[in-house]
Amino acid sequence: MEKKSKKGFTLAELLIVVAIIAVLVAVAVPVFTSQLEKSKKAVDEANIRSAYSEAMATYLTDPSDDEGYVSLAGVDYYWKYDTSSGVMTVSSQSAALESSAYKGGISYNGTAFTSGAAASD
Repeated sequence: MEKKSKKGFTLAELLIVVAIIAVLVAVAVPVFTSQLEKSKKAVDEANIRSAYSEAMATYLTDPSDDEGYVSLAGVDYYWKYDTSSGVMTVSSQSAALESSAYKGGISYNGTAFTSGAAASD
């Protein structure tokens, strides 16, 4: 009698491989999600900086125009230049903001970001 050679993997080996892959996916998904949120926050901050630059250019072109709106990437940003303090503030309450950190709104005064309820001031 000839002995048959077995080719392939056993069910136990396949289940172990599937379990290892499941553990790797379970670890990778939260890391990916947090990195995605960080990138969305960075996009919102870059957009409001661009809106700030555009608003400042508008003000420097026409100093009598000390407030207005700038639309950038589907988000409307309100800007106001305070002539007494010399500070320009750009803010948005739009639901189109990418990051969940800024769903309550975002404000930027050239040096610092504020979010949520503070952005509505």
